[in-house]
Amino acid sequence: MSIKLQSISASERWLQCTKSLEYNQGFTANAVANYGSLIHEVASLRLDEIFNKTNNKEKIKQLKQEPYINKNDYNIVSNWDRKAEKICDEYINFAIRLYNQYKPYKVLLEQKVNVLWYGYEKIGIIDLIMFFDKGVVICDLKTGYSKVDVEYNSQMLMYLLGVMQNFPDLIENNFLGVIAICQPPINNITTQDITQDDLWGFYASKNEKMQEIITGNLQYAPSSKACKHCDYKEFCNERISKGVF
Repeated sequence: MSIKLQSISASERWLQCTKSLEYNQGFTANAVANYGSLIHEVASLRLDEIFNKTNNKEKIKQLKQEPYINKNDYNIVSNWDRKAEKICDEYINFAIRLYNQYKPYKVLLEQKVNVLWYGYEKIGIIDLIMFFDKGVVICDLKTGYSKVDVEYNSQMLMYLLGVMQNFPDLIENNFLGVIAICQPPINNITTQDITQDDLWGFYASKNEKMQEIITGNLQYAPSSKACKHCDYKEFCNERISKGVF
């Protein structure tokens, strides 16, 4: 396959506008990305202490003291602040609520999964997985201010598919999947139940778009959701002509 898929986290874009795969090849970490990564790392260590009874206090302390370079002005600034602490706290509180609700027998943090998708293999990192008697909960922490909808979210559904593929012994037929988005900066904390039929229906619904990619016949399909994080959006005549903002 000559066309390379981009990250699963960007699938809301490239599963809608396959042409965007030509224009979003590179990603350079910036201050915002580094900030979000740090919150994820600290939150994971804190949840590890809660669920696995570990002691990560020294690691957490060191992480909070690490500076980063802001590529806009090249000043070294502190990464951790009250906002980061609040985001972390709210995510942890949500994770504990999920734990109390579903009473999982197995919890995984920052778990890597291989997702087989129409002949492609993609790697995803799932922030939180909880296996319970009737199914599995997967949760993704979002630290940005642009709202991420949980409803049939392609990133989360591809992750759920990856969990099925990577942990077949822990997933029963007719299981219940619960996908969750925790986005504390805008108080967007939501879940959606997903049946096995829902998941296969989602997979089948993407066949036409995936055939565009597999055959190399990439097509423009601008939409507010797809264009939101596209590097090419300011120069895209297709988006401009259709009045998509």
